[in-house]
Amino acid sequence: MRRLTVRHARPHDTERVVGIERACFTNPNPTLLANVCGMVDGFLVAETDDCIAGYVLFTPSSAEDARVLSLAVAPGNRRQGVATRLMRGAFDVLRGRDFDAVSLEVRVSNTAAQSLYDGLGFLPVGVEECYYDDGEDAYLMEKEL
Repeated sequence: MRRLTVRHARPHDTERVVGIERACFTNPNPTLLANVCGMVDGFLVAETDDCIAGYVLFTPSSAEDARVLSLAVAPGNRRQGVATRLMRGAFDVLRGRDFDAVSLEVRVSNTAAQSLYDGLGFLPVGVEECYYDDGEDAYLMEKEL
């Protein structure tokens, strides 16, 4: 893996981030990403050789807790530690803002993502039935910071 840097997203990252979103999700939301890229502190990108390899978008869900809205790594950059570095970057930002915990939803069929989150210390705390547009359930996972 080339040198990887995690940093806050900037407006000029929008096109690449939207491309990753479209490549990674069956129901992408490029409008959301385009509207917040570089505009919120809870949007980090992983960059290698001036190329965006992935992103994570997170937001407060209460005064003490945050929620990961989206995490994606470009197909050519997977299984190289990019998602782990992005999530650890998000944890650092959230700890710096005195958040106590972070949560996320993950498809019940996405065992690779579940393994990633488990390795990062997330614990399953429930199931959100029919969470996704296609009717698939999601596991709700949480991590104490």
